[in-house]
Amino acid sequence: MSEFIETYYDLELKKDSDFEVALMGFEDCAPGHRYGPILRPYHIVHFVTGGRGTLHIDNQEFSIDKGCIFFIPENTSAYYVASQSDPWQYSWCAFLGRRSTTFKYQFMAYAPEKYVLRDADTEKYAKIIRKAAVLEGRSVANYFYSKSVIYEVLAMFASRSSGRFKAPRVPDMAERIKFQLDSRYREKILLSQVADDLGIHPNYLSRVFRDRYGTSPKQYLLGLKLSRAANLLITTEMPISAISASLGFEDQMSFSKSFKKQYGCSPMSYRKSQVRSDD
Repeated sequence: MSEFIETYYDLELKKDSDFEVALMGFEDCAPGHRYGPILRPYHIVHFVTGGRGTLHIDNQEFSIDKGCIFFIPENTSAYYVASQSDPWQYSWCAFLGRRSTTFKYQFMAYAPEKYVLRDADTEKYAKIIRKAAVLEGRSVANYFYSKSVIYEVLAMFASRSSGRFKAPRVPDMAERIKFQLDSRYREKILLSQVADDLGIHPNYLSRVFRDRYGTSPKQYLLGLKLSRAANLLITTEMPISAISASLGFEDQMSFSKSFKKQYGCSPMSYRKSQVRSDD
């Protein structure tokens, strides 16, 4: 197996970006090779260039052989198993980001079997992926090169569909509000500013958002900030004051108060408890 994992930016930053590479690779599987069940924080596409096996996803089983492309969306439980007598050879690429969901919706709408496309020239995709899968090291050059490769793969796929991919659906107001909150949660932003930017009244913003997502925009925004804070506490050594400031809290005291209400302990206690649990 050969695999390139893009680590120039961490996954949390990638999620907040428009479109980013997670990893890509290729493998000649051992007989009976199995991967999963697992939930991934990114979308992944496999291009099968030889052999046979099965994909298990969404309480369904798919027979997968040469010429198949199978897609597993982010946060979707799935596992797959190579044949004992004729195991797979495949390549894969994985990506994430706010605009990566466009590919998800388009693939699943285009594929007759939702997660699987058949009779594709998978070797042409694999050939491109192999060029990036052998990259080594964390560098700006590798970051941009891997991104160019994955764009080339997806462009080829879109060309294959030749017009059968529909234009992205125009987001409704609730989705536009959520996009603004997801994009700007680090800022010291007021909901009245978001409403003004969208050309709507703040009361209408709150009503539309709550009707769609079952929570207020204010609570949703706070949840985003605290979730990101929790991640920074256990993955970095940033001072708590810096974490508070980077996420747009008024001051460290208000941050600690909100954090304790959400997680039942102070930020410092949370960091220490997570370090101990990993030992």
